[in-house]
Formats: sequence, structure tokens, C-alpha cells
Amino acid sequence: MLVETVPNSLFIIGVVAVGGALITGQVGVPAYRRELGMVHEQRPPLRSVLSKRLVFLSALILSATIGISSLVPAIRPYGDNVLDISFAQLTVFLIPAVVAGGILYVPSGHLSDRIGRTIPLLLGQFLIIAGAMTAAATTNIFLAAAATAVIFSGHVQQVPALNASMMDLAPESYRGTLIGWSVALSGLGLAIGPALGGAVVDAYDAPMAFRTGAMVAGFTAVLTIAYGLVYGYARPAHPDEGEAEGTPAEG
Repeated sequence: MLVETVPNSLFIIGVVAVGGALITGQVGVPAYRRELGMVHEQRPPLRSVLSKRLVFLSALILSATIGISSLVPAIRPYGDNVLDISFAQLTVFLIPAVVAGGILYVPSGHLSDRIGRTIPLLLGQFLIIAGAMTAAATTNIFLAAAATAVIFSGHVQQVPALNASMMDLAPESYRGTLIGWSVALSGLGLAIGPALGGAVVDAYDAPMAFRTGAMVAGFTAVLTIAYGLVYGYARPAHPDEGEAEGTPAEG
């Protein structure tokens, strides 16, 4: 009974956490800072950072997190029912794939700095789709391990791009607020995704959960393309970079 209620409980907790974070950011934190006399500079109101672009980016963060985390509940039944191996054996095969993907975090962040945020994010969704669809179609442990490496590499591509995109929108006086908002959205996604994946596994099977994750990643890819078309694919230039080059920085 407890196991059956966990996904719903996680979803409720995630919603409450995000709502609490928003209320705290709007009311509690500024009031707390004023009471302590810590605010000496003229800070713009919090609503000044709210924009359609922030809403769009928030949807991207939520969708991307739901997509990758929806695959997690499928791992154990995938090993038991599809690959016909124990969870311990499956873990041994997956560890190298996860380690190999983890090594790419810094290069992925560098790529996001070099070519902009949108293209690495889009690449990440394509990798997740390819890996998830391959895992759903195979019963070979070695091919499944390779598919897992592709999935995790896609996740590694999207994380720095999303974090950097949020920082691009954050004025100095509200960087902590927007980072907190990004983390809250990720937490909500980590509640919704496993609940979705677990429901699909219960209703169908593990391969269908992988296909569902691929569909969510496909939706995220469409959002990413639309985001790029509206706001551009290039990384926003920093004012210091424009001064260093002797040219005005683009907005």
C-alpha cells in the first residue's frame, strides 16, 4: 500500500514545494532581508525579472526533467522482465555507462558556452529519444547498456544548458532567486516524472515507459526549437566580453 501511494505523495510534495518556493520568493525573503537591515542597495522589484521568456524557460526545465526522470521506474522491471537479469547484474552493466556520461558534464557546459544554450539542449533531447527507443526495442544487455549511455549523455547535455539559460536571465540582485526557482522546478519534475513512469509500467510494461519518456523528450525538443526561434540560438554576449573585444555587446 505504501509503495502504491509513493508516486502520488511525491507529486503532492513537489507541488507544495514549488508553491512554497514561489510564495517565499515573492513575500518571505524580501521581508526577512528588510527586517535584518541587510538591504542597503536599490534593488528592482522581484516582478521585474518576470517575463514571457522566463515562463517559456520554466516550461522547458519542467518538461526536460519529467522526460528523463520518467525512465527511472522502468529500470528494475526492464531488467527483470525484458533482459531477464537481476537488478544487481543490471547495475553492474549500467555503472560504466553512467560514469562515461558523467565525464561529459564539463565538456557539455563548455559546448553550451561556445555555441549557445539551445543547440546542446536540443541535442540532449535527440540523444534521450534515441537511447530510450533503442532500450525499448532490445533484449540484449550490451545494447541496452549502450542505450543507457546515450540517454545519460543526453541528460548531461541538457543540464548545463538549462542552468546557463536561467543564469542568462538573472540580474545580479536576483541570481539566487532564479537559481532557487530552477531547482524548485527540477524538484517538481523529479516528482512528476517517476509518477508518470511508474503509472505506465503498472498499466503496460517497461518498454512502454521508455517510449513514453522518449515522447516527453520529443515534446521538449519541440519546445526547444520554438524557444530558439523566438529568442535566438546564440549565447547572449556578456558586457565584459563586448568591452574586451572593443565592440558593443549584443543584447
